[in-house]
Amino acid sequence: ILMMLLACTQIHAATVKAPANIKVTASKKASISIKWSKVSNASGYEIWRANSAKGNYSKIKTIKTKNTTSYANKKLSAGHYYYKVRAYKVVSGKKIYGKFSTIKKIKIKK
Repeated sequence: ILMMLLACTQIHAATVKAPANIKVTASKKASISIKWSKVSNASGYEIWRANSAKGNYSKIKTIKTKNTTSYANKKLSAGHYYYKVRAYKVVSGKKIYGKFSTIKKIKIKK
């Protein structure tokens, strides 16, 4: 029982919140800037992108530092893009993922 309690405590202590305050802005050079608020106990972040809200999201970037809270997605074609971010924490060599942020939609014009 003690081992089970200990395991539950470690898992609970390792929970990671979803990034908040996601801001997505487009520049004139076919690039999109994504910014979010720092997650207190995160080791890093992942940025995922799709071409439709319910489309297949692909991981486009893993940020391996907890203090980096922005990413520029460059050389994009005209169209709609959907982004979401999640934080992760490394515990005993394994990544524990938080929930995804809210999805942000943006349009690139040519």
